[in-house]
Amino acid sequence: MPESLYDERKRSEEMELGFSILNNSANGMALKIVILFSMIIISMIVVGLILKVLRVPGKIINFVITAVGLGIGLYWLNVLQ
Repeated sequence: MPESLYDERKRSEEMELGFSILNNSANGMALKIVILFSMIIISMIVVGLILKVLRVPGKIINFVITAVGLGIGLYWLNVLQ
């Protein structure tokens, strides 16, 4: 009986610690920021390449990439909160 109580307490401590990637500790916040910036950069690169293949003028590409980067950043900032 005492062993099972010990195991149960140990299990509950592990669950409390949790190994959630997106927790609110300092490491979790840093990881959220890294995820946010990587998603922004990846989306901007993908959109830029698509527009380049479609032969869109450079000024329009710059504007669209900026808008997409801001939009994706705002979206992921809200999702990761």
